[in-house]
Amino acid sequence: MRARAFANFIGLELKGRITTRGYTALAVAIRLGHSPAAFNRWLNGKTEIPLSVYYSVCEVIGVDTIDVADKAARRVIEEHGKAEIGSSLPAPLLRAARRDVRRSEDAPSAE
Repeated sequence: MRARAFANFIGLELKGRITTRGYTALAVAIRLGHSPAAFNRWLNGKTEIPLSVYYSVCEVIGVDTIDVADKAARRVIEEHGKAEIGSSLPAPLLRAARRDVRRSEDAPSAE
């Protein structure tokens, strides 16, 4: 649920920044070679925007990719609260992930 909200907020952040920078979604879609319908589905959060498209949109309109993602992440926290890291993993996967982290922390450094 949080990941889906994040993807939705990425699209909405891009949509707002496209407008405030004086572009239209149609112009950006055409410039990037995407269909306007698909581009609008991405911006409106109906389908998740591919990372390559996200990066290209940010370049075309002149915004920082990290700034957009940070704003989207903050909106997720505002709407859904903070998440405990790994809380959405099934218990066996979470235990395995924690074991792997401990092993990597105990591994000798390559100095």
